[in-house]
Amino acid sequence: MDASKLNGSVSIDLKKALDTVDHKILLRKRSCYGVNSSALKLLKSYLIDRTQRSNVNRVLSTEQYVSIASPQGSILGPL
Repeated sequence: MDASKLNGSVSIDLKKALDTVDHKILLRKRSCYGVNSSALKLLKSYLIDRTQRSNVNRVLSTEQYVSIASPQGSILGPL
């Protein structure tokens, strides 16, 4: 700054980054990076074919398949 040179800064909020990760892409990348097959199988069973529903004012929504984001409300969700 003292030498009159240009300075810049970039900030990225990664708090919600896992909310946009596609499960199939994540599994494919893990496979490419050498994650062993039993760990990959476990992760796949955790992510694939998951559904969710909402309950608002005692009205339950229809079940929807979830193909992105980490599952919420589970012990592994925050990880």
